[in-house]
Amino acid sequence: MIETNPFDIIQLLANDDKVRENPFNAYAMARSFGDVININEGFYVATTYSAVDQVLRGSSFGKVPAGDISPRTSAFDPTYPVSMLFLDPPDHTRLRRSVVPYFTPSKVVQMHESIERYSDEFFKDIHRNSGGDLVADIAVKLPISVIADMLGVSREEHIRLKDEVSVVARSIDIGPGARESVKDTLEAAGISLLSFFTQLIESNFDDSSLLSSLLSGADPLTIKEASVMAMLLFMAGFETTSNLLGSISYHLSNDTELYDQVIEERENLDHVVDEFLRLESPVQLNGRSVQADVVVNGVELKPGSFVLTLIGGANRDPSVFSDPDAFQFNRTTRGIMSFGAGIHHCVGAALARAEARIFLEHFLKLPRPNLVTAKRKPSLTLRGFDSVVIRI
Repeated sequence: MIETNPFDIIQLLANDDKVRENPFNAYAMARSFGDVININEGFYVATTYSAVDQVLRGSSFGKVPAGDISPRTSAFDPTYPVSMLFLDPPDHTRLRRSVVPYFTPSKVVQMHESIERYSDEFFKDIHRNSGGDLVADIAVKLPISVIADMLGVSREEHIRLKDEVSVVARSIDIGPGARESVKDTLEAAGISLLSFFTQLIESNFDDSSLLSSLLSGADPLTIKEASVMAMLLFMAGFETTSNLLGSISYHLSNDTELYDQVIEERENLDHVVDEFLRLESPVQLNGRSVQADVVVNGVELKPGSFVLTLIGGANRDPSVFSDPDAFQFNRTTRGIMSFGAGIHHCVGAALARAEARIFLEHFLKLPRPNLVTAKRKPSLTLRGFDSVVIRI
């Protein structure tokens, strides 16, 4: 890939399947043009760790375009609000506050038993069958089972909902083909998910449940706000984590040297998880609207502009991470960008890390896996695999 124009690089990331499958050279090339590069009028790309960090944390940036005071409503049903992912303070602050207590490190420790139980169940099937599809059989099932328990969604129901979530997830990718690929099913999937969680919330719950707590307390959510929150938690609670687990499965099944390295680091799996998160971030791209005049690493940005942040590129910035394309499980450099930064830092980060570590503990108990086939997801934004089939 030889390109000398920033616009062409972004076009390749949006449209070229081979580049999207392995975008890291394109990220590096984009970085060579500067920390913040102008693609066209009002559209910029943050390419380095420093620039991405400033955009995601800075008070001059937000989710709502500058001057936009119109109601923020769901793309699936305008009678519902958007999720907190697309809001700024104070609305974002109020909504996020309602769920943060359920995802603190101490709360996640209380979930370890159920994560262990599900992991044991699903890996036993792999043992019994001398292999299988690690994505369908474990990487999806594990995180979806955990978040479903938190929300009161039965196993029968979450099997159906999984397919609808996949449709919505495919629609958030960049490039003209993203929504086109799901245009016939996207609206129906979104409406079905909203309807399901509305009915769930309107059911009778124990007072201690997560969902019932959204409707009580000092600052309760409305039924529709709670429905959107439940849908967001369900989607985010397994879609990105399953992508991480799928990537871990692929690399450890396909790279015997890496597998041996991880075996040696099995007493230090938290660092192993972070290195997989750095190199194979489940979320590769994010973005912010410029809401006030600001300068990022020498580039002046005006209100009304938009900045796309290359999270996957920031995680491989050589000015921050030495030998950035290599797995190194003893890194002491600053934190990774895989869960975002600032006020929109992933609320479920501690849970995702716990699920990945426990997944790894069970994976490493398998006989050495041999990769049979693997199919990567076509999405650039949400990086992962549709299938990773192994035999043991």
